[in-house]
Amino acid sequence: MLADIRREVFAVGAYACGVVRAMPVTAEAVTRYEEWLADGNAGNMDYLGRYGEVRRDPRLLLDGEGARTLIVTLFAYQDNVHPAEGVPYIAHYALGQDYHDVLRRRLKTVIGQLRPRFGGKWRICVDSAPLMERYWAARAGLGVIGDNGCLIVPGVGANFFIATIVTTAQMPTDDPVEGTSHCLGCGRCVRACPTGALRGDGSVDARRCISYLTIESHDDIPADIPTGNTLYGCDVCRRACPLVCCKTDIGQGRQLEHSKNLENSEHSSVSTSGKFAETMTVLPEFTPDSRLLSMTVADWRALDDEGYAALTAHSAMRRVSLDKLRSTLRRFPKG
Repeated sequence: MLADIRREVFAVGAYACGVVRAMPVTAEAVTRYEEWLADGNAGNMDYLGRYGEVRRDPRLLLDGEGARTLIVTLFAYQDNVHPAEGVPYIAHYALGQDYHDVLRRRLKTVIGQLRPRFGGKWRICVDSAPLMERYWAARAGLGVIGDNGCLIVPGVGANFFIATIVTTAQMPTDDPVEGTSHCLGCGRCVRACPTGALRGDGSVDARRCISYLTIESHDDIPADIPTGNTLYGCDVCRRACPLVCCKTDIGQGRQLEHSKNLENSEHSSVSTSGKFAETMTVLPEFTPDSRLLSMTVADWRALDDEGYAALTAHSAMRRVSLDKLRSTLRRFPKG
């Protein structure tokens, strides 16, 4: 039965799928998260402090009888990207179509196949609910959480979107992985971060994180924070990880020894049986937009509201206002 569920998930382009029973988050993980919030590390992302009761117990994501099962999936995005020289840096995940929309469409197809067999209520969560997504992905046996806070599939990478189907349906599940951390603890990502945003315990001080400062923050970027050539997001800590081996093009599909890499690693007790597709591919929707790979600082500065809306109509970048982007552009040299 688990194989049947995964078959439907793999059919829509997912790379990995784990199925776990919905249950309260461990006290250790809750305490770590709440202390992170209390220390102010979320910056002005106030929404991360809301719906704490639901975040602690995903069964509350569905009214009535409550959620019973979480189907956690990973979808790859292109990581071998070569923008033109001098082009402002855009995080690789944002170069294709907006993953929120793409993954919802894909997973609706999965639900359409599974609902007639299992019944119940269903909900898709893609950065859209108070759900500790990386925690549940690790608990489902899909990877380990790094010192950079990313979910990493050892020997494969961290260039994945996490999308979860929450349902009241009772389904067969994988054995949960106890202790969802940690990585090698080598500190490479911590040392690579140009702003000192990584706290070394798998959490990030958003107030110093380039990704947060160029996307989520309501304020101008502090003058003492070096953002270099970055316009939107950041990939530095993710790409610094020695567990990441996929520096090659996976757009056309690539055979990977993912199960061996993850299951036999000394730092992981994960059982990967059947959880990973034989071939990892990037969905066509995530093919990088060539315009974003060639736009110069001058091109970005010349955009008006209409031009920006047209350029980012199908991109996650549309979630950042043009005014916010212009604020970041002011940090670039003039000329």
